[in-house]
Amino acid sequence: VVENVVENVVEKLPPRMKTILNAIRNDRNISAVQLADMCRTTARTVQRDLNKLQERNLIKRTGPDKGGYWEIIGTQEHD
Repeated sequence: VVENVVENVVEKLPPRMKTILNAIRNDRNISAVQLADMCRTTARTVQRDLNKLQERNLIKRTGPDKGGYWEIIGTQEHD
């Protein structure tokens, strides 16, 4: 049941957030600036998206801003 709920949440994400999740899955050390370049938007916009993904319990940050990394804690299937 929990998996279905998480999958439904991920399916409803905007394309940019799906891109961010895919990028984190491929490189958990990716920075907001790198994500912004990939998404062709600003680092601030990406930071807002990252915050929303954290609020939805799909990702979490482990460690400090420098030297830390992202973890996907929701589902691995989000395409």
